Amino acid sequence: MWNDTKSLFINELTGLKLRKDLLFPIGIAILSVLYLLNGKTNNNLVITLLPHYFGVTWAMMLSAAAFNYEKENNTLDIIIVSGISEYAIYLSKILFPLILAYTLDLIIMISIKIGFYLKYAVSIHYSLIDFILPILISYFIVSITLNVHILTNDDKQALFITFIIVGVLFYLAFRLFLLLNFSLNLYMIIVGMLLSMITTFISLSLIRHISYFIKTRQ
Repeated sequence: MWNDTKSLFINELTGLKLRKDLLFPIGIAILSVLYLLNGKTNNNLVITLLPHYFGVTWAMMLSAAAFNYEKENNTLDIIIVSGISEYAIYLSKILFPLILAYTLDLIIMISIKIGFYLKYAVSIHYSLIDFILPILISYFIVSITLNVHILTNDDKQALFITFIIVGVLFYLAFRLFLLLNFSLNLYMIIVGMLLSMITTFISLSLIRHISYFIKTRQ
């Protein structure tokens, strides 16, 4: 299975193409950082939440380019009917954007913290939560995007629906944890883990059913 996953991961990298539409979120990201740094926004909010948002967003844009590549070349259909395990397909689909999101996340987080240190002489502190949150948030959003993309077969709809679902679920969970007076970090970890497990099972089920449907039509 790991050899299959490796091959599929390489295929994802092959389909990755930088496009002009990536300049838009990158430009928005730069302007947002400048605005927040020059405003009176809470520093902790900028340092903790901004990297996760932009890291995952950029990873989704890059993954969408890979999805387009597969769609244009019917790569996913070929992979599904080839007999490769659905677990290998899922792992490759998750690992590719997850590694991208996590890498971008850490780069942005470290850069912002260094920027705060240079401008405001704010001490740079790294905690375990700084490195756990990117994994949970990235995995959760990537999982939902994959599910929605499979159902709609539309990149733009997948991204739009994903952020609506993520926003609603995280808001409801956030209000619940405030009501129960739980730690915010605990909330992020528990919710991320639970939703990640749920979306994993849903994704595997979807891929299994799609694989069966395509094979029966051959």
